[in-house]
Amino acid sequence: MSIEWSDEMSVGHEAIDRDHQHLFEIIAHLETGIAAGAGEQTVSHTLAELAEYARGHFDREERLMLRHRYRGYDIHKWAHDGFLDELARMIRRLEIGEVAIDQATLLLLLNWVANHVNGLDRELANFLRQ
Repeated sequence: MSIEWSDEMSVGHEAIDRDHQHLFEIIAHLETGIAAGAGEQTVSHTLAELAEYARGHFDREERLMLRHRYRGYDIHKWAHDGFLDELARMIRRLEIGEVAIDQATLLLLLNWVANHVNGLDRELANFLRQ
């Protein structure tokens, strides 16, 4: 599985697209680490980096939504909060040795981000352009 940003993923909002590109870079770094057999501490650190960056990105999107009175705010924020909660659970479970992060988990993360970008974020960007 190769994780790369492509122009088709662009939602047409420069700041949001830049953030999305960086999210994909972090996930690609995670994929590289898992493929290379990186230890759980390295994987946990990269997941924490993903969570921290996602939190900042989500905050920027949510401020845009509130500033422009976006009607889809509640659903969008709910999705953001769910993703951050899931990442926090993964990190905790990894740190206590309850679970290992593997290709299947990586695919779940990638699918969530890709689906979110192509769904809710694309709707938001379309709204912001109007």
